[in-house]
Amino acid sequence: MAKFATLIWDSDLESLAIKAIAQVNGELAFRAVASEQLSQIDPSIILIANIQVSLRNPTIFVNSKMNFETIAQLLTNNIDTPKDLLIKGNRKVISFLGLTGGAGTTSIAINYAFELAEQTEVTLLDLDTNHPEIARSLGLHRIDERTERVGRHLQIHQGLPAKLAKLDCEIFVLDLGSNWNHSLLKQSDLIYIVSRLDLKTGQRLKALSLDSFSLICNFFERGKAQTSALKEIENLNPRLEITKIPYDPKSFEIASERKSALLEVFPNSPARKALATLR
Repeated sequence: MAKFATLIWDSDLESLAIKAIAQVNGELAFRAVASEQLSQIDPSIILIANIQVSLRNPTIFVNSKMNFETIAQLLTNNIDTPKDLLIKGNRKVISFLGLTGGAGTTSIAINYAFELAEQTEVTLLDLDTNHPEIARSLGLHRIDERTERVGRHLQIHQGLPAKLAKLDCEIFVLDLGSNWNHSLLKQSDLIYIVSRLDLKTGQRLKALSLDSFSLICNFFERGKAQTSALKEIENLNPRLEITKIPYDPKSFEIASERKSALLEVFPNSPARKALATLR
């Protein structure tokens, strides 16, 4: 039986979450009323929250726009992931995780997959159970039921394809959203954490339980605040590989409007050139 905890500062939304837990035959193990209480929760328990909190526990984010069915489906998606799923074989697995919401993880994963597909066969999997956005970003529809090819060497799928092991590709690129306890993380050859730099970024990174990862500082500007935050991170993690993606809203906005990637729309933009260094 899956165990859940809640940290929801909205009584009606919390009530829906608790009903959803019962719907999926889960157990409500803890009801937190303050983020400071999260340290009391076992790391294996799934947290349901409506605020940005520590990523110590696997977390499902909910909001007041969600109904009961949506929340129940989110819970089902998180507890039904096969724990013994093996996708690697001889393929490389590269995962992208957002340190917080709104970090641009999906956009980075899409553009990275397009870069890799210039040289080899790539499958991009949208495994963000809370906010799957890859299909919408690329103007695709109903790809949860099939694998969609969007280029000569790039194919997209939302969720886990039934015949995953038979897919013809050399590299899997996974967009995991903020699912820090996803079973496929253990099979990743490389993990990129995507974050906007702020004064709390260093603390959040310090709290992670991952053995090895690289950091992508998205929307990077050489202002005093971000420069200070970056220096703190470098002091705490002197061996951490850090890539800075410049703040380049025009390029990303036009690429989004055209349902494409920077490589195809703005190959010479500062953001695209920084992305091309990720390997």
